[in-house]
Amino acid sequence: MRLVAVKTVGALGRVVIPSELRESRGMHPGTPIDILVDEDSERIIIQPARGRCVFCGARLENGGPIHRGKPVCPDCIGELIALEEGKG
Repeated sequence: MRLVAVKTVGALGRVVIPSELRESRGMHPGTPIDILVDEDSERIIIQPARGRCVFCGARLENGGPIHRGKPVCPDCIGELIALEEGKG
């Protein structure tokens, strides 16, 4: 593990993740993230959410269905199909 930046927690408890880290990790505005705590080392780990729908952030059982390499929940798949059918 390496130190990438030193940041200050703002008055509202916010911390800005440097843009180069967000971009390299595929973390765009609206991307669900997981915040994990290692109780032994007291480390806080922030990472793109795993096992969540890329559209709504819903938790997916067993990783859920994958479309073009991204997890998508059944509800969002249904909405996408309905949108596509409505174009006809």
